[in-house]
Amino acid sequence: MLPTNAGRWPVYHVIFDKPIEHGLVVEINFLEINGRSSDDLDKP
Repeated sequence: MLPTNAGRWPVYHVIFDKPIEHGLVVEINFLEINGRSSDDLDKP
């Protein structure tokens, strides 16, 4: 599931069971990433 506000992208793992379970997998803030920085490009 990818709810987004364009700059910050949280990625959740959702299990549709009873009760519904969810957990944050990764969160990416595109406003803080520099595409020319090799350090930023190597981050998971």
